[in-house]
Amino acid sequence: AQGMATAEALAQRIGGHGGAALIVDYGRGRPYADSLMAIRQHKGGEVLQNPGSSDLSIWVDFGALKQAAEESGAAVKCYGPTSQADFLKCMGIEARLEALLKNSTSNKQAEELVLGVKRLLDESEEGMGRTYQVMAISHTELPTPAGF
Repeated sequence: AQGMATAEALAQRIGGHGGAALIVDYGRGRPYADSLMAIRQHKGGEVLQNPGSSDLSIWVDFGALKQAAEESGAAVKCYGPTSQADFLKCMGIEARLEALLKNSTSNKQAEELVLGVKRLLDESEEGMGRTYQVMAISHTELPTPAGF
């Protein structure tokens, strides 16, 4: 409910003052039955497994955020959600990687760049390219945001 209220408030602000919001987080375009999890050392785990030494997190229901923004009555349009991989590819991540590789100063640096982009675009079940979603809320007078 808090996420939907925040999306509605964002939409009202954008509709009244212009601008746009880009929302990036892990989630899907539909509700989850049970997405509460603990995160410790970059890995998911049971909520009560390491109390006090794990962060608690939930997956974002981007469909609910989009619905709240669209039904706010504000002069906004929503784009997405789309996967992080698709968004970054539309934004030119592969061309950017090529440019960075041409200017890399060592094989180690080049390898780190390639591995970093591979991680961002990974579309496996638990990969960042698939689990992270991107959504935009923008004023109706603005063109379609880049990446969508």
